[in-house]
Amino acid sequence: MRNFDVPLMVIVAGLSFRESYKDEPYLSYLWSRAKRLILPVWLFLSIYFLVILKTGYPISTLSTKEIVSSYLLLDDIGIGYVWIIRIFLLVATVSPFIYSYCRHQSSHQKYLFTITIIYLAYELILTISKPFLNSPLDYVFEKTILYLIPYSVVFSIGLRLPDLRRNQLLIIGSVAFAIFIYWTGVHWLLSRKFVHTQYFKYPPQSYYLSYAIFIAVVVWASSERIIKIFRKLYVWSAILFIGQNSMWIYLLHIPLIKIIILPFYLKYPLVFSCAAILTFLQVKFVNKHILSNVNNPTIKRNVRLLLTG
Repeated sequence: MRNFDVPLMVIVAGLSFRESYKDEPYLSYLWSRAKRLILPVWLFLSIYFLVILKTGYPISTLSTKEIVSSYLLLDDIGIGYVWIIRIFLLVATVSPFIYSYCRHQSSHQKYLFTITIIYLAYELILTISKPFLNSPLDYVFEKTILYLIPYSVVFSIGLRLPDLRRNQLLIIGSVAFAIFIYWTGVHWLLSRKFVHTQYFKYPPQSYYLSYAIFIAVVVWASSERIIKIFRKLYVWSAILFIGQNSMWIYLLHIPLIKIIILPFYLKYPLVFSCAAILTFLQVKFVNKHILSNVNNPTIKRNVRLLLTG
């Protein structure tokens, strides 16, 4: 039921991109995005691996191949979890171009038709290439192009969401849900059981993405009500903190997943809460004991980039 997380994050990336992009030179933009995404991950991995090598905890063994693959943000060889950063990096390379098209294409129908055609072309490429993905070059092709195209389409949806009317959201959500139900039925007929969308996540396919897009559209359409509920519950400040510091909350949840052994319904809230608290303490320490003693604005900006957010 919760297997919509990665596409939702990419859609949120699209929503935030349209609010923050400043038409800066492409190479400058790319360098800033690479620093923002890669450096905190590499810092975390370096500390995490050092702790493991010195203590043997929370993982008893760690190979060189796993370490190198983790730094390269690969999902099937390294420690896992950090592969999502590769997705953000790939999408970042084309984001300004997608945004430019989004701004200049006023017709929602033409815009959505274009990204639909691109996605269908991707599914065709995936179907044709799958039997031949055996060499190292094929591996690189799979980990880049076969993730870049579908998640760029998802990013494109996020860029356009604020401009769509409620009836248009209803159409997109209904189409996505219909595709999900279709594939659910097909897989049921073939295997006589419900097949999890997780099996169609690497690289993403329509069965996995359709469910995720449906949920994302429902959440977006309900967002104003959700915000009102959060405000009434007096947790809006916590929600803003989580949104602003999601990178380090995500990174710190990785060792906690290994350490905390509980059923999922207990583990999930506990891991999330502990990661959020640790991030809060980290941000507070950085602001109080590091940034307060730094006067250079460039250094301040880089420390914030590395240790917060």
